[in-house]
Amino acid sequence: MTNSWIDKSIVRLISLLTAIGLSTAILIFPNRLLMENGKSDHDLLMLLLVGVCIGFIHGVGFSPKKPLWHNLLSPYICWPIMFYGCFHMAVN
Repeated sequence: MTNSWIDKSIVRLISLLTAIGLSTAILIFPNRLLMENGKSDHDLLMLLLVGVCIGFIHGVGFSPKKPLWHNLLSPYICWPIMFYGCFHMAVN
């Protein structure tokens, strides 16, 4: 499991840089996460923060031994969430 593409340095760097960028965007532009009625979209924010947290965990190099945690804390989960967040913040 240690020789998979998930454990490569460039993949970890992508996770870390995307997590840094998205968390910075959330802090600087929180109004991008508002719904049409002007209220905060807490469900979206919670989902994005889970993706950012997993991105930071993977990006700094943490690699769990158990297969379940290895797959949950991997780019399989965080990249789609973070890329959706980047797309959502860019379009709104």
